[in-house]
Amino acid sequence: MRRYQGWLDSPLTEAGIGQAQAIGRLLRGVADAATAEIVASPIGRARRTAKLIQAELGDGRVLTYDERLREISIGAWDGLDRDEIAAQAPDILDGYDSSWYFRAPGGETYDGFAGRIAAWLAEVEGRA
Repeated sequence: MRRYQGWLDSPLTEAGIGQAQAIGRLLRGVADAATAEIVASPIGRARRTAKLIQAELGDGRVLTYDERLREISIGAWDGLDRDEIAAQAPDILDGYDSSWYFRAPGGETYDGFAGRIAAWLAEVEGRA
């Protein structure tokens, strides 16, 4: 069952924990990663992932969280699985075009989502 969490939280699975740890180990061998910041969404599962990566890097770097990095909110459909969404909006998932995310009742628009990510990227680029 594929559940879409959106802005809701869920714990990491054992597979997710293992993946986060593997990413941390992989990053230890990447030269640019030695000075890179760890910035994550403030949602619990993203915070947990960032902490696991930080632990694998083992250098005590500071973690920061930024609201602009939150996942896409699909509004009233946050927390529902594909079948539950399809029951509420027949045919919306046909062809699996991901633009349906931006047509969810009460969810984010594409412009809103793109705007917050673009603002974060511009800020990061300005510090480089």
